[in-house]
Amino acid sequence: MRTIAIALGAGVAIYAPLSIGAVIDQTRYVDATWAGVAALAIFCPPPILAALSAVMPLRGLRVAFGIYSVVFLLIVATWMLAMHGMAMPRDMPPWVLEITSIGTVPAALAWRPTLAWLIVGANAALLSAVRYLAAGGMDLPNALQDGIFSVAFSSIFTAVAIVAIRNARALDAAARAARTSAAGAASVAARMHERARLDALVHDELISALYYATTDRGELSGSLRAQARRALDELARLDAHDIDSAPVAPAEFASRLRAVLLDLSGSLSVVIRAPRTTLIPAEVADAFAEGATEALRNSLRHAGGPDVPRRATITLNDSAVTVIVTDEGSGFDPSAVDPYRLGILVSITGRLNAVENGSARVASTPGNGTVVTLEWRDT
Repeated sequence: MRTIAIALGAGVAIYAPLSIGAVIDQTRYVDATWAGVAALAIFCPPPILAALSAVMPLRGLRVAFGIYSVVFLLIVATWMLAMHGMAMPRDMPPWVLEITSIGTVPAALAWRPTLAWLIVGANAALLSAVRYLAAGGMDLPNALQDGIFSVAFSSIFTAVAIVAIRNARALDAAARAARTSAAGAASVAARMHERARLDALVHDELISALYYATTDRGELSGSLRAQARRALDELARLDAHDIDSAPVAPAEFASRLRAVLLDLSGSLSVVIRAPRTTLIPAEVADAFAEGATEALRNSLRHAGGPDVPRRATITLNDSAVTVIVTDEGSGFDPSAVDPYRLGILVSITGRLNAVENGSARVASTPGNGTVVTLEWRDT
């Protein structure tokens, strides 16, 4: 919408000086005041709206263009009322006849296509009538020819505007779908993470505590009480809703990520270098889990099957967390990936870029495999 507004404003600003001569010339046949007001009403608003388009709300821009297209139509309709009564020469078409698209493109920006095409037809009909009557009603074929030319010429620009707006709406819808998909994926990952923690709690603490509670072994009472206390502490953390925000130990992070990746591909070679001693934020751990698994899934799907050599290198040190997923498969051209494909855009680069100090890079060339690098740096 804003791009077309700028293009229209620039076109009118260029065309206005070229039309001034005709406007002044034809004041011999139409009222000069009317001609001046008509010229200002036609040539001034588009450049002004183009200048304001960057800051003006889209709804306001649509309303302004809708008003403009109606004003243009009214100027054409009142042409005959402004004439002095003297017929114009047959070789001198009214100057509004040559700028019909200036009045029809704004209609495409303001309204739905059906109404925009009605505006195009109304302009063509009125201009044919003005051409016929302004020449004294003596050249009907020429008037009809000018009307047909006018509608054909203005239809080209109107159709371009309609198609551009329609494609923009489709792109907006795709962007909304991508955001919804990303939010849904993050929500699913969060639920899976919480479920895993709950499963571990039930298995490692509650079930064991219940089992030992059924035995009559006095020497276990101390450890049983300690285990029950741990279980209660974990349940208290769940009740406080802070389970998802708990940072992850480096060893747990590496072990969990290794298990998830090997679950996708048992032939994957995993290398772990983990001298890190500080905890890793939970949202960082979740981002790496999603990004790395999506990278591996893409490799399994597109790089040439399960027999292609693949490797994951997990490096954890006190300044950064880095995970590199590589394969020796068919590779691809990243610049040729359809922007509507959400695997790389949302689940890999988007997921890591959403984390503060996180980043992701995908390097690949056809025939030379793929390297996906996920990185997060401590502040």
